[in-house]
Amino acid sequence: MQKNATTSPKYNQIYDYIVAFKKAHDGNSPTIREIGDAVGVSSTSQANHYLDVMVKLGMITRDGKFRMIGIPGGVWSPPTGMKLLETTR
Repeated sequence: MQKNATTSPKYNQIYDYIVAFKKAHDGNSPTIREIGDAVGVSSTSQANHYLDVMVKLGMITRDGKFRMIGIPGGVWSPPTGMKLLETTR
């Protein structure tokens, strides 16, 4: 799912921030505080409420784990030139 045209601009602002953060941080998700700071929400409770609504709208997924926010249909790819570790058995 992508941005939702029926929601307030704040939801789309949060969505854009999450996507940009994940791209810049190898697929890792921002903290609730980082999200709030980025979009001008001073309360982590209010930022969490926005995220809960976004889950209900299908804009994001959360599995309850610390900092785990997914983007439906989003796929993380390792940066170009990244070497994968080999394992020996």
